[in-house]
Amino acid sequence: MAVITGLKIGDVAKQTKVAVGALRYYEDQGLINSERGDNGYRYYSPNIVQQVRFIKKAQSLGLSLEIFEKF
Repeated sequence: MAVITGLKIGDVAKQTKVAVGALRYYEDQGLINSERGDNGYRYYSPNIVQQVRFIKKAQSLGLSLEIFEKF
């Protein structure tokens, strides 16, 4: 049994002020990644906060999420 450490989805949501549902959507779209613990929880690396803030900033500037598919 591997022990995974990192931020839970609720922690990321609080730090970025992005809804949990939006984070799940970003993950479904391949914009962010997580690892699943044995308990089924998503765990994110600490740099995910900066990635999500970048995505939100890009959206606020009028860029669509499709632009991130190229990266």
